[in-house]
Amino acid sequence: MAAYLTAAEATTLLTSVTDTAEWTAASTADKDYALSVATEIIDNLPLIGEKKEATQTLEFPRAVEESTLETTMMNDVELACALCARIMVHQSIDEIRMPLEVSSTTFGNVNVRMTNPLSSRMHLMFNIADARAFYILSKYIHSPRNLRITRV
Repeated sequence: MAAYLTAAEATTLLTSVTDTAEWTAASTADKDYALSVATEIIDNLPLIGEKKEATQTLEFPRAVEESTLETTMMNDVELACALCARIMVHQSIDEIRMPLEVSSTTFGNVNVRMTNPLSSRMHLMFNIADARAFYILSKYIHSPRNLRITRV
């Protein structure tokens, strides 16, 4: 599976921003898997804009006007991916996800209310394991306070 960065690159990046004890203790296979899952989660976000190149495998980089913005964007995505993977080497998203209970629904214009306050754990609604990663990615997400629901 594709990932935004390798386990070695993630280790270097994480060392500069957080405690890496659990990450370092994980096997390379577990790190690679966590990075692939984090990449898949990031690529499934409701992102603003389009891919830079129609043929690229991953969703980032996105089409932007200046190359400095693209560099910043890729740095953000790599850091967010590494932060998520750091958590996921020891916990699955299902283990850390907050249970959400629907308290009311309306089907005319789809209005769903959740019983749990989401402001401090909104990142879990988007399957982002790390709140800092969500904050970093939120500027690339279309309306991060709204979920896009698609009928299949």
